[in-house]
Amino acid sequence: MASLSTHFAQAQQRISGSAVTCELGEAGRRSRDLACQVNPTVDSADQAVVIDLETPALANADGTPGDKSFSPRSKRQALVRLGALGFVGAIAFVVLTWLWFLSPNVTADPQAADAIIVLAGGGDRTGKGAELAAAGLAPVIVYADPGRNTGSVTANPYCNGREQLAIDVICVDPQPAKTQGEARAAMLLAAERGWENLIVVASTDQVTRARRLFNRCGDIELQMVDVEHDSSPLSRAAYEWGATLKAHTIKRGC
Repeated sequence: MASLSTHFAQAQQRISGSAVTCELGEAGRRSRDLACQVNPTVDSADQAVVIDLETPALANADGTPGDKSFSPRSKRQALVRLGALGFVGAIAFVVLTWLWFLSPNVTADPQAADAIIVLAGGGDRTGKGAELAAAGLAPVIVYADPGRNTGSVTANPYCNGREQLAIDVICVDPQPAKTQGEARAAMLLAAERGWENLIVVASTDQVTRARRLFNRCGDIELQMVDVEHDSSPLSRAAYEWGATLKAHTIKRGC
């Protein structure tokens, strides 16, 4: 902000041949305006000049308006705008987290399909897939990343031969061993075998991202069936935010 002496000098330049008397009255104290009365030394009508100390219009020597961007009022307005944007962003984040990862759109009552695809990960996906197979919803079931080459008791029993299903079982090791690789492997099988309708079993938090990845690899009808993950929903939502951002920036292909 220009100094008061600068305002006087500039005002005097604009009022040639006059004496200036300034007084800061009650209204001036509230508005921080300095009211000045012009006492002409030649015959002319009285004039009044108001020097604005808050946002000086004569602050620049070249006659251009002064910079008001750093005034207290401007700062308050900027803070209000930032606060409003932050509030809207927070609301959007909460809503999207709920719709995408905590309560996504799933198929509550799956119908007959060409195949059941069971994605790898936490929760009883293996059991859910077997349940859907026992209900006769598809003639074949595909288990992705089944761990069939290990002796672990957690390895898929339908891929290591310990248990049998009444329908065909296909076990695949997708590359990469992630949701993207699982979607790619399943869609390659679908193209080879002419499948047009798939039941996809995934954890609740994974449903939205899995659906998008499958759709990237081909146009096929999907019925998304979810199971609850072993980990807490909020920790899974945090993971899925990172995985979703990665899928939309770095890993954008099928």
